Amino acid sequence: MTVEPMIRVVGLNKHFGRLHVLRDVNFQVVKGEVVVILGRSGSGKSTLLRCLNYLEPPDSGEIWIDGQRIDPRKTNLQALREEMGFVFQHFNLFPHLTALDNVTLALRVVKKMPEARAREIGMGMLAKVGLAAKADAYPDQLSGGQQQRVAIARSMAMNPKVMLFDEPTSALDPELIGEVLAAMEDLARAGMTMIVVTHEMGFARRVAQRALFMHEGSFIEEGTPAELFENPKTPEARTFISSIL
Repeated sequence: MTVEPMIRVVGLNKHFGRLHVLRDVNFQVVKGEVVVILGRSGSGKSTLLRCLNYLEPPDSGEIWIDGQRIDPRKTNLQALREEMGFVFQHFNLFPHLTALDNVTLALRVVKKMPEARAREIGMGMLAKVGLAAKADAYPDQLSGGQQQRVAIARSMAMNPKVMLFDEPTSALDPELIGEVLAAMEDLARAGMTMIVVTHEMGFARRVAQRALFMHEGSFIEEGTPAELFENPKTPEARTFISSIL
């Protein structure tokens, strides 16, 4: 039986002026799969994630989410973004709101959810990332790792179909990385479909089913994390892997 992919990308291209950032990108992700995207800075990884939910409109190509083709002239892009949680390198929390209020804001404003129900969901999401005790803390009272876990809880509160992570640990001190990766591993074990741009090779080995290597805007190699790390086939992937392992 053929499994309908949760995400399917066909011939995706993106330019910034004369710079051709994404070049005929093709890939798909099935429901419940965790895929990591690797590559050097500037290879197009973050732009690809931003194109998936139209934070950056692609110039050409097709994006299909859960069997529906995204057409910016017809698709409700706000609804699309609610279905695709996005966790950025920097936490983007509102400094004047508590952790709980950061998590529940979109529920109350976008989904028009009653405050009591939003708080119930928000507390549940904070508990899932181990921060129920910090619900009333403000961002400047939290460590970087805690702030990023609040950002994950905020995305999860919207009940997305897919989670996109753009180097979520790159802005963290080394001792704080583990707590964020643990929260992400919990999501993966719960069956969340995830696309993760990361250099965390240990996480990729433990959690991902596939690793894709991007070079100059295209995927030039893919396999299991073990295959890609232990026996990269392209010189670009070999050079990259040797520089981070």
